[in-house]
Amino acid sequence: MGDLTEDKYLDGRVKIKQPREGYRAGSDAVMLAAAVPATSGDRVLELGAGAGVASACLIWRVTGITMTCIEKEARHALLAAENLGPRARVLQADLQYLPRDVATEQFDHVMFNPPYYDHHVDGAHPLKHSTHFEDTPFAAWIEVARKRVRPKGTVTVIHRAERLDDVLQCFVGFGDVRILPISARNGRVAKRVIVQGRRGAAAGCRLLFPFVMHNGAEHISDGDDYSDAARRILREGHRLEL
Repeated sequence: MGDLTEDKYLDGRVKIKQPREGYRAGSDAVMLAAAVPATSGDRVLELGAGAGVASACLIWRVTGITMTCIEKEARHALLAAENLGPRARVLQADLQYLPRDVATEQFDHVMFNPPYYDHHVDGAHPLKHSTHFEDTPFAAWIEVARKRVRPKGTVTVIHRAERLDDVLQCFVGFGDVRILPISARNGRVAKRVIVQGRRGAAAGCRLLFPFVMHNGAEHISDGDDYSDAARRILREGHRLEL
């Protein structure tokens, strides 16, 4: 496989080829997919799909969904198409310039794991610039999601907790907004948040009890020390209830 690796998710139920160097999807993509409340027959759009990890996990958990993936970077788009096969429509495109058929389509759910940083860092791997550092402002991601999701449909995003203010400011036009802090361990400051809202819903905003990823107060040795809740999601593919 040369410069590619084949990585296993959901305890080997999902296998994904992705570049050995540059951006590589981890648990954030699995958590994102687990939070989407899709049911069989729903139409789901992923923006910035990378090699397809989140979409593959969602397809595995919910049979009968129609999946569309948008990915700007050519190599990742090709890998996503290979990884997902006929189970998804994968299109290489800039999310701000969607293909015409997608740009007029309505989806039940939109999900995305956007670049986490709003500035570039010297010396970063070239493939990480487009996936870790914003070239497209976060507000543009939300605006595209808002236009493509049907009324009362959900938009779900995972982001750095430090940027929660940026995220919430962009969720204009959404109600029933739910915020899930994700902490590495009990008593630790949350480093990630999942935010989900429904387009046009009337309900307000709810801050949920933190989700804890690992057992114990600190990392002692290598191995799987996931909490029971995290293991059900990351290993067994359960839904993350918000």
